[in-house]
Amino acid sequence: QHVPAGISLYGSNGHLNRNGGSEPWSAAWNYGDRVGVLVQITASGNAKITFYLNAVSVKPTMNLFEYMNVRHGVLFVVTMHDVNDEVQIIQNVTMPIFDVL
Repeated sequence: QHVPAGISLYGSNGHLNRNGGSEPWSAAWNYGDRVGVLVQITASGNAKITFYLNAVSVKPTMNLFEYMNVRHGVLFVVTMHDVNDEVQIIQNVTMPIFDVL
């Protein structure tokens, strides 16, 4: 049976949540910060994710296959924390494009 797995970066404390655990990953986010997530999934079987804070990679790119099977599909979810928070989803880019936002 397929058990869903996921990953999230929680802005208020900068912790990465995955595999039922939490670990310090980035600085906490502040008003006006720009957060980016680059997900690269290829037909050849590569699946990578990189988080960015203000156009700077937070940590090295992670291989998603190390802890989840993306062949069952991937669902992207964004949640807002405060009133007036905003999100823009930009598809089909090869690198973060903070300068156009």
